[in-house]
This record gives sequence, C-alpha cells and structure tokens, in this order.
Amino acid sequence: MIVVKNTFLYKLVVCFIICQFIFLSIGYAKPPVKKDDKAKKEDVKVFTDVEIEEILNKPVQKNPYTYTAGGRRDPFMSIVEISKRRLEQTRQKKKKRVLMPLERYKLSDLKVIGIVAEGNNSYASVVLPDGKAYTVRKGTAVGIYGGWISEVKEDRILVKEESVDYYGNVIINMTEIKLREEEKE
Repeated sequence: MIVVKNTFLYKLVVCFIICQFIFLSIGYAKPPVKKDDKAKKEDVKVFTDVEIEEILNKPVQKNPYTYTAGGRRDPFMSIVEISKRRLEQTRQKKKKRVLMPLERYKLSDLKVIGIVAEGNNSYASVVLPDGKAYTVRKGTAVGIYGGWISEVKEDRILVKEESVDYYGNVIINMTEIKLREEEKE
C-alpha cells in the first residue's frame, strides 16, 4: 500500500490519471473515417440540356388521395370536437320543444314524497326545490340531461339518462331517487 504524505501531489496525480482516461476514451470513441479516394463516376449521371427539357415538359400525373371513412371517424379531426358536435346535435333535437318544470332541475334536487300503486300503474309525487309538487309516472321526462322515468317501484323511482362519450357512443345512466324515510311511515 502506498502512503502519500503530500496531499497536493496526491490530488495532482489523481487529476492526471482522470484526464488521461478521458482523453483516451474520447480518442477511441469514434472509429477513424476512411475516405474513399476512388470516386465512382458511374454513380453520377449527367443529363444533357435536351434530356432536362424532356423531363420538365413531361406532363405530371396526379393521383389525388381520397379518404373513405367506412364507418370510422375522421382521423384528422379532434375527438373532443367530434363529441362536442354530437352533443350539440342531440341538444338541438331536444331544444325543439318547451321544457317542463321537472326538466329544469337536476335529479339530485328532486325529492320523492309519496308513491301510489294502482293496479299496473304506479304514480309518484315529486317536490321541486321551489316547493311545487308534481305527480309523475313511467315515461315522464325529468332532469336537465333529458332523463325519463323508467320505473316506479314501491320505495323509489328509476330514471334513465342518455349521454354521449368522446367516441360518440350513447351511454345510458340509471339513477334512482328513493322515497324519503319520513314519508315511508
């Protein structure tokens, strides 16, 4: 083992070894480039003026590319833009009629205060945040997202809502609104 008493000399030797290692690794990192002394004249074709004129006067044949969707979406259009257009189209269809008061509130704002079953027909009484009560049955339109009542059960009503995802697929959401506990008794 080598014992170095002079730290300055030790640091100098270590730096020298590191620098030598760096310079040697850089020098051997890239293989030397061999220059080809023999330029092949066969690879280069020289055109005459007549040949150049013939090439320039030759009519260009254009084959325009046409995209056929075949049921697929346009790959150059944003998915967000497509979903916005489809959502706007569905909203336009729904805007053609006047909205009822039950269609102006979110489903979370509606409260079921009573349910009556009469044979095959079931009715539910629903209260809006403004305090007005309405009687609803299967098929009644409710909610701001174009939902409708799909079923009236003895302790709750089921509401179906349609929405469109980013790919344009229609998704059906089922929401249940339960009868309030105070009203069950």
